[in-house]
Amino acid sequence: EEGIPPECDDYLVDLGAHWELRTTQQNVEYPMNATTGTGNDLIANNDDEYGATPFCRPDDDDANAGNEWSGAWSHSNPIEGEPGYYRFELSRTLLTASTATDTQMEAGNTYDFGIAYWDPYETEFGWTAAGHYLTGCSADWISLTLAADVESPPVEDVVTCTAPDAMTCKFVETRPTLDGSLDDWSAVEGGIVTEIQSIFGLTYAMGDATFKCVHDTGRVYLALEIPGNYRFNPDDNRHCASIGTMMKIGSKAGFINMGGCPDVLEDGCDAVPPECQDYLVDLGAHWELRGTEMGVDYPIRPFTLTGNDEVANNDDEYGVTPFCRFDDDDEDAGNEWSGAWSHSNPVEGGEGVYRFELSRLLSTDSTFSDKQMVVGETYQFGIAYWDPYETADGWTAAGHFVTGCSAEWIDLTIEAASGDVATVEPTEDAGATDEPTEDAVATDEPTDEPDITDEPTDEPDVPSEPTEAPV
Repeated sequence: EEGIPPECDDYLVDLGAHWELRTTQQNVEYPMNATTGTGNDLIANNDDEYGATPFCRPDDDDANAGNEWSGAWSHSNPIEGEPGYYRFELSRTLLTASTATDTQMEAGNTYDFGIAYWDPYETEFGWTAAGHYLTGCSADWISLTLAADVESPPVEDVVTCTAPDAMTCKFVETRPTLDGSLDDWSAVEGGIVTEIQSIFGLTYAMGDATFKCVHDTGRVYLALEIPGNYRFNPDDNRHCASIGTMMKIGSKAGFINMGGCPDVLEDGCDAVPPECQDYLVDLGAHWELRGTEMGVDYPIRPFTLTGNDEVANNDDEYGVTPFCRFDDDDEDAGNEWSGAWSHSNPVEGGEGVYRFELSRLLSTDSTFSDKQMVVGETYQFGIAYWDPYETADGWTAAGHFVTGCSAEWIDLTIEAASGDVATVEPTEDAGATDEPTEDAVATDEPTDEPDITDEPTDEPDVPSEPTEAPV
């Protein structure tokens, strides 16, 4: 618990790609994430560790620590109990920033190396921590030589993310119309154009997203414009684009791990524990599109006593980790978000831009699970996007792209009205309100909800460790 004792420094080993597969899928590349500050991989459980014995073995944790390993796996005959071959592909940068806990590798040099394998059929209960099989007759190193003509990429060649850290929400006298068209946002200033990045460190390949914000005396409005090919399946949320927002409530709430309360990072919960209250985040407009249509304003439903939106699946939630996350459920709960969406080229596979318009009351009755907003104040905020073409089967829960280089909040300032007032073009229904309609009939229960930060599974499952050590 106190780290490697100084007298053990000469016995140090680099334990890389210590990978358990429970929260992963076959044929998916789980990339490295070198900027997390830890070797612990909360997504794929492909941990980067070091140690001096099996009983003195931490995740990489020095000042420059990160998870330097990427990987993919498959089985030649993926039917329960059938014979075949497991296949693993792994990769690591030759040079890393974690010089204290990673062996630095250079072309032309030879290194002592070994590989271990845990057999899921070792016992009727699966493998045991000590039951692994090793190279070198379980006693000797393998000499691994890097051919001299292999060129070592320098650490500085690693692509870094840059993104705005602040956004201004301008005051308007005329509200925008929520119809999926952003024509009435053209004159609005204070927005940002930013790359969005996955929690695996991958930059969204389709290009930068544009986000704008305005408010009037009672509501805040967001316009999201995200490039992406059109895909829509009324029976499968994963084949539709999805979005979410997150806002800090608790004083200790972090952007990574959806608040990041350490007491429930491994296990789920039936309710937010008292010791996690300071890690609370407001997860608003967590919207899956399967049961919706383009260009339709789906209004707020503030009197339902739940954040679960059974009409449009635009849920209002809160949480302290991806594994401890709920629809708003306090005694004053309701769904406070309205929204509309569209695509500029709505044919299957059509290149274009997704457009989302969202709105929420500045002040809500759900004071426990909604962040209350006041004009003139600044709030820590973030936006997530799930790409329906992330895989052939659609998006994955953990594969979303988020603002702030997937690590940092954006400072969202609700700017006070002044003489220089932003304008939104008036429309015929500018006076419309977002009250629920009488014919709002529930269609289907929301399923396959994507997690906004670090979740490898459709529903918040708890990752497991191959050595039964804590995540």
